[in-house]
Amino acid sequence: MEECGLNVVATVCDQGSANVAAIRSLLDDTTQSFVRKKEENRHFGFLVNNKEIVPLLNLLKGIRNNMLTKDLHFTLNNIKRVAKWEHIEKLYIADRMAPFQMCPMLNDSHVIRGRLNKMKVKCCTQVFSKAVATAIVKGLTLGTLDKPLEPASVDTAILIFFLDDLFDNINSSKQFSTPGKPLKSAVLSTSGHTAFWEKAIRAVSTMKFRCPKMFG
Repeated sequence: MEECGLNVVATVCDQGSANVAAIRSLLDDTTQSFVRKKEENRHFGFLVNNKEIVPLLNLLKGIRNNMLTKDLHFTLNNIKRVAKWEHIEKLYIADRMAPFQMCPMLNDSHVIRGRLNKMKVKCCTQVFSKAVATAIVKGLTLGTLDKPLEPASVDTAILIFFLDDLFDNINSSKQFSTPGKPLKSAVLSTSGHTAFWEKAIRAVSTMKFRCPKMFG
């Protein structure tokens, strides 16, 4: 593909056994190359011709796994924010106690540290979903939860909205978008994909994980 002039930067696997095996082989090859060089592999994805190609789901799971122990500092639309896993935990616990749940798809294997299922992709994508982000915002603005969320939770909601859009943007199998999901469609000259990609590149490049005990 590169010989045709295409610049491959990401890949999405449909979980077919052959595809999964191919991605796993590429990831293993990259890991082994760093082992031979006695260097740390700090990449989310795999290397082809010394260029990193990122499987989207690995990126999302990497963000989730790091957030379990660290705060995610990022800048979006020129505003600095800090997302925390504890905000998601507090939403989950408060929502579970509510008579009408806003996030009924979540259970302990999605959220609770020590019980988390790190292998299932849906346990990651269902957390980083518009439904969860909306539930946080409603909890803050409408007081829909018996246990109030801290105002800083809005930063985590904004991160989740962004990650949900990112997932839609490069993981859609539909030609046309659906209500509330403008980026879950084919890329067209009139769609907002290109503008979002430019914003996403800037946002992802600012992301840093920091241990709250060290930085406060």
